[in-house]
Amino acid sequence: MRFITSILVLLGAATTTRSQVLPSTEARDFWFGFLETVPSSGNLLVDVGSSVTTNATLSIPASGLSWSFVVNAGSPTTYFLSYAQAMPTGSEVTMPMGLHVVADDPVSVTVLNTLTVPGYSADATAIMPTEALGTDYRVLSYRGVTAAGYMSALSIVPTSDSTEVEITPSVPTLGGRPANVPFTVMLNAGDLYPVKAATGTDDLTGTKIRVVAGGGACKPIAVFAGAVCANVPVGCMACDHLVEQMWPSRLWGSTYHMVPFTGTTAYTYRILAVEDSTAITVNNNAPFHLNAGEWRDSVNVASAICVSGDRPFLAAQFMQGFQCVGAGDPSLIHLTPADRKVQRIEFRPWSIGTIGNHQVNIIVDSANIGDLTLDGVPIAAGDFSPFSACPGSVHTSRPISVANHVIACSGGFTAYAFGFGQANSYAYAMNTSGVFGEAGEEVICADAGATITLHAPLGIQDPYWVDTASPDDTLAIGPTIIVPATGPVTYAVLTGDSGSCGSYQYQIALNPPATITDSLGVLTGPSGHSYQWYLSGSPIPGATARTYVPVVNGTYHLEVTSSSGCTSVSADHLVLSVAVAAQLPAGLGIHAEGQHVRIDDPTFGVEEVQLYSSIGQLLEVRGMVRGQGTIHVPVKETGVHVLRLLYHGNWIALRQLVME
Repeated sequence: MRFITSILVLLGAATTTRSQVLPSTEARDFWFGFLETVPSSGNLLVDVGSSVTTNATLSIPASGLSWSFVVNAGSPTTYFLSYAQAMPTGSEVTMPMGLHVVADDPVSVTVLNTLTVPGYSADATAIMPTEALGTDYRVLSYRGVTAAGYMSALSIVPTSDSTEVEITPSVPTLGGRPANVPFTVMLNAGDLYPVKAATGTDDLTGTKIRVVAGGGACKPIAVFAGAVCANVPVGCMACDHLVEQMWPSRLWGSTYHMVPFTGTTAYTYRILAVEDSTAITVNNNAPFHLNAGEWRDSVNVASAICVSGDRPFLAAQFMQGFQCVGAGDPSLIHLTPADRKVQRIEFRPWSIGTIGNHQVNIIVDSANIGDLTLDGVPIAAGDFSPFSACPGSVHTSRPISVANHVIACSGGFTAYAFGFGQANSYAYAMNTSGVFGEAGEEVICADAGATITLHAPLGIQDPYWVDTASPDDTLAIGPTIIVPATGPVTYAVLTGDSGSCGSYQYQIALNPPATITDSLGVLTGPSGHSYQWYLSGSPIPGATARTYVPVVNGTYHLEVTSSSGCTSVSADHLVLSVAVAAQLPAGLGIHAEGQHVRIDDPTFGVEEVQLYSSIGQLLEVRGMVRGQGTIHVPVKETGVHVLRLLYHGNWIALRQLVME
């Protein structure tokens, strides 16, 4: 897919930077799986939604199962899978339970694991598109419950065959692997590889997972983490399932916002480092330091907070057990970095078991409050609350019904969905895209002379830059490159690290000229492009040719689009020369007769006749036949038409006719 960015250049030059605000969270390809939950009867729900009607397929490739279906715009399709089909059990045994969704158009995918009887122990996660996956992960999970035999857990789902994965567990595993000793496993697309901690007191947080270079470092994997069932915090009833899809380590951020779960009294959060000597600051207090794989918890937090670090880290937020907070039960959210915003999210809450309270937490820059809407309705400024340590950001919590909802803001936002009831809950992050496009190409439109700063997408690690016309010559190394807008050229940024994959291309294209030439009442734009003419700011239906003949006086402008998709708009052009009733030369007659117009010209002065529709579209051109004083112009449609006559070398005023 190509994305087009326009750069407006004033005073001859400008610089643009690449925003991390994504159009939406939708994509066409997803790989995922589930974690083990409490053994009982239950359902694994897969929700596939889209803003357009499209075709999609859900499959379990290793089991040979596949379902094709239509996703109607604004109405997600839900598939119910049985535990036997897709819920893993045990540890360190390859299972045929990896799931795959593909669609003709962008869709979003959300999954939920829930017991059907008695309707407790649920959690959900939004699924990241395949292009957002990575090859290097640090796990953030939680400890289980020893007495019940419920363990900390993770699952790995490869996207390609012959993917060799190295796992370094932070604690002993149920399969007998010792802590901090790496082991490898070879997986194929459609496999699911579960790992559980050896005991309920062990926590897999900090476990390192990476794709081995010899096994295909450009074969991304999906990783899910949580617990079969957990008390959060430890000792606080009741136990509930935890699951969230992991961000690849390369997509971790340096700032996160946390907002309380309305209807409960407190929450827990966890901070996990991916690099040594990471300094973490909470609400501008004195920093604390973590090394790679280390984490710190804070429990019974009641207010909104901001957390920042001098290096990338991961933050998670937990709903706590109802015994401690009065409602709900444990759920897990891996928070979205503060700079990872989207412009639009379409979603639907889950209707399950005892959960009857559904809400969404939304975080937005304070400057964009007036632009944020929920289901097309602006949220009142008074409904937002500030972060005490992040003055540029605000948050709001909105109750929602079990129906389809749309959140939109052109400046971008971050959102988290959650729901709770008696001893049950779900929660998940909704900003799940990790890169800037489904495929690796973007068109940058600029005026000649602009200076453009290109930024490597988040999916490119250790980037270097080339001109695709000379791919062997490195132009720059690093996350950015500054280039001039001198003409059509394509720059590529590629990964220079074996632990990550991919490339991305930027096509630099010049904005087309947008000038109007007015010659004898005919408006003409520049050649070689696509066109749309406007009158008084509104597009004229069907007026898409290079030339246009105004049929009414007014202010016109032209929108010009190049073959690269770059668009320019002309200055306004005022037309005052259109006559309401043209005075014809003596002896010249114009008559509407059925399916044609007859022009009588006894002086043989008419050299050419042009017939236009009421919107200025040229329909017919006729010339005088030598020796004949009559011209017949066929008219194929009823309605208002306009004649333009070339008479003795001069174009005379327009003449309006009504054909019935």
